[in-house]
Amino acid sequence: MRHLLFEEAADGKYSVAVLSKDIAFDKYALRKYYVDSLNQQGLPDNEIIAFTLDYNENGKAPVKFIPGRPTT
Repeated sequence: MRHLLFEEAADGKYSVAVLSKDIAFDKYALRKYYVDSLNQQGLPDNEIIAFTLDYNENGKAPVKFIPGRPTT
Protein backbone atom coordinates (compact mmCIF):
# COMPACT_ATOMS: atom_id res chain seq x y z
CA MET A 1 0.00 0.00 0.00
CA ARG A 2 1.36 3.39 -1.01
CA HIS A 3 0.20 6.81 0.09
CA LEU A 4 0.29 10.42 -1.10
CA LEU A 5 0.05 13.61 0.89
CA PHE A 6 -1.16 16.80 -0.74
CA GLU A 7 0.10 18.73 2.27
CA GLU A 8 1.38 17.25 5.52
CA ALA A 9 -0.90 17.60 8.54
CA ALA A 10 0.83 19.05 11.59
CA ASP A 11 -0.80 16.46 13.86
CA GLY A 12 -0.48 13.57 11.38
CA LYS A 13 -4.26 13.12 11.21
CA TYR A 14 -6.36 13.38 8.05
CA SER A 15 -10.13 13.83 7.73
CA VAL A 16 -10.49 12.23 4.29
CA ALA A 17 -8.74 9.28 2.66
CA VAL A 18 -9.05 8.82 -1.10
CA LEU A 19 -8.65 5.15 -2.05
CA SER A 20 -7.42 4.23 -5.52
CA LYS A 21 -6.31 1.31 -7.63
CA ASP A 22 -2.55 1.24 -8.05
CA ILE A 23 -2.87 1.74 -11.81
CA ALA A 24 -4.80 5.02 -11.27
CA PHE A 25 -2.59 6.31 -8.45
CA ASP A 26 -1.43 9.54 -10.07
CA LYS A 27 -1.08 12.70 -7.96
CA TYR A 28 -2.27 15.01 -10.74
CA ALA A 29 -5.34 12.91 -11.59
CA LEU A 30 -6.25 12.49 -7.92
CA ARG A 31 -6.00 16.25 -7.46
CA LYS A 32 -8.11 16.96 -10.56
CA TYR A 33 -10.89 14.48 -9.82
CA TYR A 34 -11.00 14.46 -6.00
CA VAL A 35 -8.84 16.95 -4.12
CA ASP A 36 -9.86 20.08 -6.06
CA SER A 37 -13.52 19.24 -5.45
CA LEU A 38 -12.87 18.68 -1.74
CA ASN A 39 -10.98 22.00 -1.60
CA GLN A 40 -14.00 23.77 -3.13
CA GLN A 41 -16.12 22.31 -0.33
CA GLY A 42 -13.77 23.87 2.24
CA LEU A 43 -11.48 20.94 3.01
CA PRO A 44 -7.81 22.00 2.92
CA ASP A 45 -5.02 19.88 1.40
CA ASN A 46 -3.59 19.10 4.85
CA GLU A 47 -6.73 17.09 5.70
CA ILE A 48 -6.57 14.78 2.65
CA ILE A 49 -4.47 11.65 2.14
CA ALA A 50 -4.61 9.11 -0.68
CA PHE A 51 -3.87 5.37 -0.52
CA THR A 52 -3.61 2.56 -3.04
CA LEU A 53 -5.77 -0.47 -2.37
CA ASP A 54 -4.44 -3.99 -1.93
CA TYR A 55 -6.31 -6.73 -3.79
CA ASN A 56 -6.71 -10.44 -3.09
CA GLU A 57 -6.39 -13.25 -5.64
CA ASN A 58 -10.03 -12.72 -6.72
CA GLY A 59 -9.42 -9.07 -7.64
CA LYS A 60 -11.32 -7.77 -4.60
CA ALA A 61 -10.15 -5.20 -2.05
CA PRO A 62 -11.60 -6.48 1.25
CA VAL A 63 -11.83 -4.22 4.28
CA LYS A 64 -9.61 -6.60 6.26
CA PHE A 65 -6.71 -5.58 3.96
CA ILE A 66 -6.84 -1.97 5.23
CA PRO A 67 -4.13 -1.42 7.86
CA GLY A 68 -5.25 0.47 10.94
CA ARG A 69 -8.93 -0.01 10.15
CA PRO A 70 -11.33 0.25 13.06
CA THR A 71 -12.31 -3.13 14.46
CA THR A 72 -15.75 -3.99 15.77
